[in-house]
Amino acid sequence: MKTTTLVMLVALVLSICPSIQAATTYTDWDGDTSIVWSNGNNWVGGSAPVSASGADNLNVARFNDPSAATYQPTITGTTSVTGVSFTVGGWTLGGAGQTLTVVNTSAIGFSGGSGVVNVNCNVSYTKASITTNVAAGGTLIFNGTTNKSGSTLWAFQGGGTVVFNNTVTSAAELKVNASAIIFRLGVNLDGSSGGFWVADPVGSLTLMADNSSRDIGCGIRSDLGESPTIVLGDASNTYLGTLSVSGAISSALAISKVGNSTLNLSRAVGNAYTGGTVVSAGTLLATNTSGSATGTGAVTVKNGARLGGGGYITGATTVESGGHLTPGQSIGTLHLGSVNFQGGAVLDLEYDETTGDLVEATSLSFGATATLNLTWVGAGDGPTTDLDRVLFNFGGSAPTNPTWTINGLPTGATGEVTIQGSQVILHLTAATVPEPATLALLALGGLGLAGSAVRRRHAH
Repeated sequence: MKTTTLVMLVALVLSICPSIQAATTYTDWDGDTSIVWSNGNNWVGGSAPVSASGADNLNVARFNDPSAATYQPTITGTTSVTGVSFTVGGWTLGGAGQTLTVVNTSAIGFSGGSGVVNVNCNVSYTKASITTNVAAGGTLIFNGTTNKSGSTLWAFQGGGTVVFNNTVTSAAELKVNASAIIFRLGVNLDGSSGGFWVADPVGSLTLMADNSSRDIGCGIRSDLGESPTIVLGDASNTYLGTLSVSGAISSALAISKVGNSTLNLSRAVGNAYTGGTVVSAGTLLATNTSGSATGTGAVTVKNGARLGGGGYITGATTVESGGHLTPGQSIGTLHLGSVNFQGGAVLDLEYDETTGDLVEATSLSFGATATLNLTWVGAGDGPTTDLDRVLFNFGGSAPTNPTWTINGLPTGATGEVTIQGSQVILHLTAATVPEPATLALLALGGLGLAGSAVRRRHAH
């Protein structure tokens, strides 16, 4: 009776969890005959890997040392496989325009070692939940289209880099587990994608564009109650394309802008994340039309970094020594909450004959010194008449005016910054241009001196 009960229990468990009925097995590519994936002679054992959608992780196609293979694999037509594992870099899975269908949860992964793996064929995932593992130091590049039909989960882990260079269609969120994952985008991700989800407090997500302008139209969020830092940009400055985020950034996450590239927070109604924003390098642009581009948290602009655009930020903004406020894109107005313009901070101002950049702040404080960099974008070499330009409009009590260093004044012009009422104003005095009558007298005087010199030479 006990034996019968045990057998029944085991049968019940196997029926509930069919994935434990089969351990992972591997079919290894040796590539000694041709490039064709479906040719069994290219695989150890003489048979191509078997597609088995009923049992997870069964019969995974595996690629080991590429130097041991005469040929690299190429997909021809539509091919199905349980999963794909690259154990080292140096592989290229060919078949541009052809489709590899992955029918189980193991997906395509880069399980160990460093280097680069290129997947040039299109990839289609059919499971509702899949996991992509990319080991630290490895880069897995999808050059074909990627489609995930199931909407439950697409998890990424391992610490490596994933590159999308072609259309990504995924109803599921791209989940980062307890590891660091870098996504480099060679394509826009539109709002039909599930978005990015950091699902563990020690998970780390880095997003960057390649060397072109890219947009993330899907969302970015973390788990409830967790506050990871999302890194935007490339700290190594290898990839410097502008990354725009037009999708919603939400939850308690924080943003760290790194690298000399530009990050544009462009969602029209702003964002709702609460963890704050640090601009350590490059430029962060706020180009929203309402709400707050940086959510409700504080914003800090570090030495050498820039905060600009013509959008709205409601959190407290601190510009540290050497940090730049660069309102507008061309001439425009940047709308901020409270602004702490610390000693040595820099305001970059473009201006012309009629207007100039402006910062609107709910309150304003200055350190002991400040720098104003002027760029004339009007006609000619600079203004020909005296003019005033408002630098800041502010609420609350008036700050103490710092000692200003003004760079970029037109030749012969002078400038002074004062605080009047609720405004910080640049007073620019144009270079003195002699009146026509004065110029004529100077010319006559010059002719007279020349004539006198000639007479003296003749006298000798």
